[in-house]
Amino acid sequence: MRNLHMCLEEKYNSDAWIRIRRLPYLIAMAMEGAGRSGIAGSASERLAMVRGLADGLKTFPDNLLIRAIVPDAANENQQLADTTAKHDEILDCLADLGILDHAGLLSHIFKLIPRVLSDLTMHETAETIEGYKTWMLSLAEGIAKAGKEGGVWGFGGEWFSEKERAFFKNLYNALAT
Repeated sequence: MRNLHMCLEEKYNSDAWIRIRRLPYLIAMAMEGAGRSGIAGSASERLAMVRGLADGLKTFPDNLLIRAIVPDAANENQQLADTTAKHDEILDCLADLGILDHAGLLSHIFKLIPRVLSDLTMHETAETIEGYKTWMLSLAEGIAKAGKEGGVWGFGGEWFSEKERAFFKNLYNALAT
């Protein structure tokens, strides 16, 4: 995996590679924070993030971008630990950038998407880019549907809340360009 990272880091400047690598995590964080899921819902959404990231390896096995982004792990517990560590590292970076709320995160994501797509267009095939975009949409949708929003003590609420649908629609439109 290290050789794959080095190859991609040589292909892109370091800032571009960081943007490309972090965007799926940022999207996952934004979907996690789009609504209030409670403790159980938040745990389900975090697990959906890990599974959604790992599913990228299964769904797009030949996509080198996805292979370089997803932590390679021997089992689901290690995948959860590695993905959580990446998630927390990115949270720290957001705090360093002064991004402290969901609105700031959304603004940051929608500024990054055109830059990431531009970086990818210069170096990747249309198939690789499409796989990367499809994977991120699938990741966001899986997280949204993992936990109910707006319920009380696990009762009521909805699986794909209005705020999650709004974020997903905006994300879909941003990635469609």
